[in-house]
Amino acid sequence: MLRLFKGLLTRPAPALAAVGAVPETRLQAVMERATRRGAEVTPRRGDDVPIGAPRTAVPPVSGRSGGGEPPRAPPNRGGGGHGRVPPVPKIYLSEPAIRSSDAYAVVGQVIEVVNFLCFRHGYMMDEIPAEYAMVYSADFYYQQVLNGGHGQFTHNAAGHENTWRFARAGLAAMGAADYLAAFDELCAILARDPARAEAIRKGAGFGTIDPAIEALDTRFFELHRTAPLTGIMTPWLVARPEVEVLPAEAFARRLDELAADPALAARREAQQAAALAERMKDASFRLGHALAKKAGRTFQHWSHALKDIELGGRTWPDVLVHVSEEAIGYVVSPGNGVYELYDARSRERIAVWSILENGTGTGGA
Repeated sequence: MLRLFKGLLTRPAPALAAVGAVPETRLQAVMERATRRGAEVTPRRGDDVPIGAPRTAVPPVSGRSGGGEPPRAPPNRGGGGHGRVPPVPKIYLSEPAIRSSDAYAVVGQVIEVVNFLCFRHGYMMDEIPAEYAMVYSADFYYQQVLNGGHGQFTHNAAGHENTWRFARAGLAAMGAADYLAAFDELCAILARDPARAEAIRKGAGFGTIDPAIEALDTRFFELHRTAPLTGIMTPWLVARPEVEVLPAEAFARRLDELAADPALAARREAQQAAALAERMKDASFRLGHALAKKAGRTFQHWSHALKDIELGGRTWPDVLVHVSEEAIGYVVSPGNGVYELYDARSRERIAVWSILENGTGTGGA
């Protein structure tokens, strides 16, 4: 039984295929427009975030969750062919964010807006103002380097084309010339030697740091000390003619209106179905999903293995931790292809599933 459980734990879930990037022509047009309208700004001083210290999360807009640590990359373009959504027409900001004495308030609100519209409700990057994407990605670059150097950024942004493209586009449009030079130097280092680039990515900012990356980090930290990027991003964004500043309640209401577009619900359902179908190709996921479905739960992933846990009046030598959206569970197998799911808190059995229930043991619940 332990061998079977080890197989379930170590078999990797299949990676979801990436979708297309934002059209180059649209990105160039936005960059040209932003530059024409006065991208050069005077850096604002006084950002007192310590080098290497994680930024305190900005309170979510209208009490919504998420946004403390932004996802590793903005979502790519492509809705799975399930209808287009009218683009967000304005760069919406709230009066409290504009008036706040917190230097990060406006940028933090952009992070929340992108998380809310794109990651929670399914807008694509070419359906929101490109300025949102530029600030989101440039700030991701900034915060990642402050937290763990360019090695950490390289690791966490690997494979996310839009993060690199929008970060660079944003730095250029904002007139953040010194930060842009650092970003371009990083790209040049990575492009010159693929093996070296892979070592930097795998290192993720830990262990022995590549000398060129270490020098680049030192330069970046000094730049942060003298001219924080937040002080460049905020005035640049606020000066965009597309900005519409709303009172707090009207701001939250406008976001809810945008999120309520019926086409978004259809898109999310299609994406969730496609993602589930992809994950169901993995035998370990099918088992977790089948047990969760019987218990009225939504399976997320397997965690770690435990030993000698008492469940159902006996001690089980091998137990798998089953993570669902609702709660943690324990899974054991008495043999013959039968699996039992226990609630971790109450220790009560809440589901039993057998491979015989779907004939071949290769289907879902």
